[in-house]
Amino acid sequence: MMARNRGATPLKPIKTHLLCSGPSNLCKALAITKQEFDKIDLCTSDSCEICDGNETILSDLITTCGRVGLTTRIGKWGLMPWRFYIDSSTAVSVRAKK
Repeated sequence: MMARNRGATPLKPIKTHLLCSGPSNLCKALAITKQEFDKIDLCTSDSCEICDGNETILSDLITTCGRVGLTTRIGKWGLMPWRFYIDSSTAVSVRAKK
């Protein structure tokens, strides 16, 4: 279903590791729309439930970095660590420069 939400077809499949790479693709795959969730506090709303996973990930394995496409032109916000990912994940679209 997630691949179909992203527009995949048997003739035009989407590789599994790219299915949810990036915020826009994640929203498409999960059928999250602005009309449904714009300006909703996901921590207090009944519209969406966020559950804890059953896997513990050590903080040493998580990379934090600035958002892709934001630059220092916008001041300190371009350098803020808004992005988090697991180092070994194959679903990361752009990796932080080391």
